[in-house]
Amino acid sequence: MWCSSGRFHRHHGHGHGHHNHDHGQGHGHGQDSRNNHDQDDDHRYDGHGQLDHVISGYDMMVSKDGRGNYTRVSEAIENAPNMSLTFYNIYIKEGTYEENLYIHRTKTNIRLFGDGAHRTIIFGNRTNNETNGPTIEIHGERFQAANMSFVNDAGLTAGQANAVRNVANNTIFYGCSIEGYQDTLYVVRGSQRYENCEIYGTVDFIYGNAAATFLDCEIYARHRGIVTYTAQGRERPIDRSGFLFQRCNFTMSPADYGRKSDVKATFGRPWRAYSLVLIIESYIDSMVDPIGWLEFPDQPTDKLTYVEYGNVGPGSNTDGRVKWPGVKAFHHLPELLLFLSEDYPWISLSHNITWNLN
Repeated sequence: MWCSSGRFHRHHGHGHGHHNHDHGQGHGHGQDSRNNHDQDDDHRYDGHGQLDHVISGYDMMVSKDGRGNYTRVSEAIENAPNMSLTFYNIYIKEGTYEENLYIHRTKTNIRLFGDGAHRTIIFGNRTNNETNGPTIEIHGERFQAANMSFVNDAGLTAGQANAVRNVANNTIFYGCSIEGYQDTLYVVRGSQRYENCEIYGTVDFIYGNAAATFLDCEIYARHRGIVTYTAQGRERPIDRSGFLFQRCNFTMSPADYGRKSDVKATFGRPWRAYSLVLIIESYIDSMVDPIGWLEFPDQPTDKLTYVEYGNVGPGSNTDGRVKWPGVKAFHHLPELLLFLSEDYPWISLSHNITWNLN
């Protein structure tokens, strides 16, 4: 649904965050019994990333006040079953947990859910050059997170510092806030979905080579002279990967909105030659430069694909976009669908964008 300004309605709150580039490849006792915990805002998902019903219980509870199974999230993850075939629900009560989490590949079907973005917060401040740098690093397939924040507060001048490094396949984030500066969200590979999320950053802050879908998300630039939202890393024409944004807002963070005129933002730049990004039915704010896209050092601009369709807002006019051969603006849905069916048949555009990676 549209509101009068052309921006999409959101059902989650707006957070204010916590206050030279070369990407490297990403490198107490618990109780086992199920506990009862009714909470109307905790969501559960089916295998396709859709909400199915409200969680009515959890397997482990983490609480800073000592009333749960653990006081640290990392302890709950360590004591979750290995290679689980069903979801293992870890409820994290409201609070700020200063931890760096690692989801090992043997920790499959882990689901973390909190009391709300900006209420349940996983907080780190390490750079990618430090041991266990990301605030959370995920290798376990079918990981899910809902209603919580992942923050890397290394700072504006710290360089590369992941809040989330996601290496796993079939993962979902819903109603989460992912906050950082440079390289906030590293979507390394696999199928990944981010819905009703907020993502904050400054330089290439959504990057990687996953098949990553962003639905109804706030893509928040923080205050910096030059901002690049994405750096997509598709390396080969046969790679079924790329970034797809639908019904998102490309704008300034609430805390920095008053300084919007100081910022020149672009949608991104090609980290690898066959970079693929689609921006569909989204709001583009005024600080997005008319050129739309920037070059990446030592990467060509004649093999990438950057698509816009059905966008609105003061930055949505495509007349001034860079004239690279793969930069395309579609004004009619049948044209877009024909283009996708011919060149990217693994992308299915319907009510929500989906990938066919088989």
